[in-house]
Amino acid sequence: MHRIHRLLTGAIVALAAAACRNDSAAPSSTPSTANPLLVAIARAGFDTAGARDLGDQFAIEQDILISKAVAARWAAGKHDARPGGPSFQWRTTNLVGQTKIYGLKVDLSGLASEPAWQSAAVSALAEWNNVGSSAVYLVQGTPADITIQAAYLHPDGCGVAAAASWPDGTNPGPTITVYTGFCGSPNTNSTKLRNVVHEIGHTLGFRHSNWHCRPPSCQSEGQAGIGAIQVPGTPSLDANSVMNGGTATVSWGGFSANDKLAVRTLYPRVASVVINSGSALDDVTGPNSWNYNVGISAYDVNGNYIPGKVPQSITLDHPSIAQINVYGQLEGLQPGSTTLRATIDGITGTAPVQVSTITITGPSSLGMTESGTFGGVVTGPTGPYQALYWTSGEHNPLGCDGQASCTVTGSQVWYSGEGYMQVVFRNQSTGNFITAWVPVAPE
Repeated sequence: MHRIHRLLTGAIVALAAAACRNDSAAPSSTPSTANPLLVAIARAGFDTAGARDLGDQFAIEQDILISKAVAARWAAGKHDARPGGPSFQWRTTNLVGQTKIYGLKVDLSGLASEPAWQSAAVSALAEWNNVGSSAVYLVQGTPADITIQAAYLHPDGCGVAAAASWPDGTNPGPTITVYTGFCGSPNTNSTKLRNVVHEIGHTLGFRHSNWHCRPPSCQSEGQAGIGAIQVPGTPSLDANSVMNGGTATVSWGGFSANDKLAVRTLYPRVASVVINSGSALDDVTGPNSWNYNVGISAYDVNGNYIPGKVPQSITLDHPSIAQINVYGQLEGLQPGSTTLRATIDGITGTAPVQVSTITITGPSSLGMTESGTFGGVVTGPTGPYQALYWTSGEHNPLGCDGQASCTVTGSQVWYSGEGYMQVVFRNQSTGNFITAWVPVAPE
């Protein structure tokens, strides 16, 4: 929240539903015992002195809004204390999910009667989108992930310019409120822009960069080492950070270098999408063939894998040759070649796909002691193919590995009254494996 308000470069917190503060009240060193929900909030590293009950939520540190539902989860022990202090590994899971951070919808209709604030909000979205190498991408729209609204006064009076809520689970903080009765000076278009940029940072999980040394006398908002996690590579304090608290009357001067580093560290932008580890995909058409899962991974500009990213779309150039089935597997439809395309956060990766047909020849039935010879032929756009493994339906080796054919008895392929003959081929051009099988009836 912006009281008279800057990215968590020095420290970030991803909590469940809160906002920010810019006052100079001294922190509480011991949890309140009057209310178990306030006890839980205090154990999460917040100052509960002067907490206000607003019905379904508490106002903490003046501009931090924590819902009672979230506090109840903390009180139930989901984020409870451990010997030596509270356990806060959970905070990283309460950042906005990597599948949601790109394309967050922000509803600005609540600012229609406040054109200066609305203009500031539009510019704030653009500033966040222009950080560079970051997955944060905000668009105006509904249904909203974040709603920015206007009210006259904060419960603590006219010294608060804006307040926001923290992420809940993998969702961003749902609300930002700007206060039109703010009495700080200056209160210009530039300070409004800075306040909205700051509050958006809270909805994405960034705490005040100076939470542990707030002006004017270097007071802490909570217990050091408990209420915030420092982003690797950033300093503990950054005088130029947009996420510094107590800066509601400061004009917009852009993100600091450490702000940008913090955003890129927590929400790295996808620079490349790799399918199947960069190799071609082989599949088989026919009812007695195996379909294959497709591995799709996202990487940042430095080549680092980004966990949690999933494709927004997967398509094939020739859907008559192959498709992605309801199980998310590549399914061959007819022999031929096509290209698979997967898009994550606007970045598309491709992989060639070859679909072949495996024809397994041999007897359709075998007695328990009767022997039969099976062969396999692959018809497809690439190759050559080599038969590597011959197994029964229960995947038991049949002693024919590497051979073009396999002679077996019925007892080798039968299991629980039914039998199968399975062969695995290797595409010697791509190194991929394809598999097919045929039923063998008892005689």
